[in-house]
Amino acid sequence: MSILLIFAVILLAGGARAGYCPSASSLYPCTCSEYSTGALIICDVSLLPGDGSQVFDIIAGIPRPTTIDKFWMKNFGFEQIPGRAFAGLTIDRIHLLYGGNLTIIHADAFAGIGGLRYFIVTHTAMSAIPCQMFPTMPGLEYLTMYHNFIKTIDDGCFMDASNLTWLGLSNNAITYISPQALRGLKKLEHLDLSVNAIEYIAPGTFKDLDEITTLYLESNHLYTVSAGTFAGLKKLNFLNLQNNRISSIAAGVFE
Repeated sequence: MSILLIFAVILLAGGARAGYCPSASSLYPCTCSEYSTGALIICDVSLLPGDGSQVFDIIAGIPRPTTIDKFWMKNFGFEQIPGRAFAGLTIDRIHLLYGGNLTIIHADAFAGIGGLRYFIVTHTAMSAIPCQMFPTMPGLEYLTMYHNFIKTIDDGCFMDASNLTWLGLSNNAITYISPQALRGLKKLEHLDLSVNAIEYIAPGTFKDLDEITTLYLESNHLYTVSAGTFAGLKKLNFLNLQNNRISSIAAGVFE
């Protein structure tokens, strides 16, 4: 085989792999960078007029199938994520940042996404965890909802999120956690409930969370730690209770 022919074969083989990024003109104001694992798409929605809801038309225009490693959407003013907004895409991580009006994530907002493992929502007006979305996220491993306005966690919220290994709910307004709220989290290893307003944790709240190794409860309003509070945390090796109002701790609570 001649050198020229070998060179031509190499060019054809290289050109057979399509790039991850759509054309820049179709994505504006989003930008796209390519990595070996997929595209990194960042959408600064503040560059769009109004509340920026036009960004969902841009997302709809991304060719299917496209593999996205990380999708960042920031500085948006719309109030809700509509149904099936990302359907047909393969996305490993979704970050929703600085959406001061966001209060609703529809149950099927992330239906039809392949491969979603990480979901991060920070600095929004969300006052509740959208538990109804979890059946559409069977592979979700990492959920962070820091710096929102979450007040409660519904009983059984995570029954359809059984693959979570990390749950971060720091910097919210949670005052109470029902003993049924964390059921189903059999694989959870890290739980961050710091910087909330939790006053009391009932015995058995963490029951059956066998894989927990780290638990952050600092900067809450806890005033007592009752016997059985940490029952079931067989692998716990780090616990932070700093900056609470604890005046009594039951005997044997850490045994």
